[in-house]
Amino acid sequence: MTRHILAIAFCAFGFAFAANAQVTAPDGEDYAPADEIANYQWLPGVTAVEVTEITVLRDGAETWAVSSPMDCSIACLVFADCQGFIFSEPLLLTEDPQCRMLSEIPALTNARGQHVYIKE
Repeated sequence: MTRHILAIAFCAFGFAFAANAQVTAPDGEDYAPADEIANYQWLPGVTAVEVTEITVLRDGAETWAVSSPMDCSIACLVFADCQGFIFSEPLLLTEDPQCRMLSEIPALTNARGQHVYIKE
């Protein structure tokens, strides 16, 4: 009987740890996973086949680390040519979520951990 209780407790701890790991950023801060954002069509689990990106002139970066898709949507509002963005969730806790703005919406394909947001 005691073994069954220990096994159940061990499984419950494992599930709790896995659930927490999915919403904790590498620096220990919580970040918001992909979700619906007002004024954007959310396409979960897809990415662009050929990307026409908007380069951030300040540092020449095409992708940058963010803490949530909302950060990407705010950046997209700043650039008049921005038609949407790709939010990439980290596959490992040592990685940061990434954002990439799109100047046009190309063909899409399935991709794990990738989400496309299109302005409505």
